[in-house]
Amino acid sequence: GPAFVYMRRQGRGGDRMVFVHPGLFTENLIQAIARDVVMWQLALISKRYPVVSSTYDENVYVYPIAEREEALDYGRTCMLRVPSCLEGFPINCEIGYGASYGAA
Repeated sequence: GPAFVYMRRQGRGGDRMVFVHPGLFTENLIQAIARDVVMWQLALISKRYPVVSSTYDENVYVYPIAEREEALDYGRTCMLRVPSCLEGFPINCEIGYGASYGAA
């Protein structure tokens, strides 16, 4: 079937054609958009609480224990938002908490 093709430099060996199946291209595009959304959400969270870690699809932030419920609600609200250019984009989240990363 059809594929996306581009040229890739192979060191001193010159260029070679790389074929990318449309399904792989689509998957990579969606994953890139999802990562951008998570980083946008991280910026929202960091306006109120320090974000101490972020991996692929999660953000870890710290808050005073006395603010737990408020902090969890705020994090959930941020993680359910998307930039205006993606309004209607399907999204959901899970929130966990603990005294350490492993306990969350």
